[in-house]
Amino acid sequence: MNKKETKKSDIVARIIGIIVGIIIVLGISYALFQVVLTGKKKNDVVAGTLSLKIKEEDSSIPKKYTTIELLNTAPLSDEDGLKETPYVFTIINDGNIDAKYTLKLEVSKTVTLPTTVLDFAYKKDNSSMTTPKLLSNATKEEGKSVTNEIVDLYTIDTGVINVGDSIDYNLHIWVDKAADNTIMNKEFNAILRVDGVQKNK
Repeated sequence: MNKKETKKSDIVARIIGIIVGIIIVLGISYALFQVVLTGKKKNDVVAGTLSLKIKEEDSSIPKKYTTIELLNTAPLSDEDGLKETPYVFTIINDGNIDAKYTLKLEVSKTVTLPTTVLDFAYKKDNSSMTTPKLLSNATKEEGKSVTNEIVDLYTIDTGVINVGDSIDYNLHIWVDKAADNTIMNKEFNAILRVDGVQKNK
């Protein structure tokens, strides 16, 4: 082998060495900057059916308990207000997942009797009657009715209801004794509403 061929072989060997060196450096760099993170917590996604229903005391009489109405009522003390006939209903979980629920009153923007003069109290299952309070002091938010009307939603109660369980309510609403004669000829009506979300395990 002459000098010229030896020189060519050296050059080719050097080029191959440089290429191999570059590939090794790139491989190491890639390995240094590639990080695979694996979580230690197992995440489960459970698909289920969330189904809550309100069963009213006498559903054979249309609208008897669907809408809460106060028409031409006089102001009452708490004691007398709690003697009035309550709205009786049951929340039922007939789905297959436990739920957190919020019981609300859906109030149209067009009602003429203000919530600042309305008291409410309720009894849930075998618990005691709650202390009466003004409806205007309940948590309030805006929402949409089933007819897409913008309404006010007042939270009456929140809780958890497990699959197959039911919760009985007796809800009293009356005009506060401090109301003056400006409430005359004014009306209030509201629809019972229950909103639910899946209970986290």
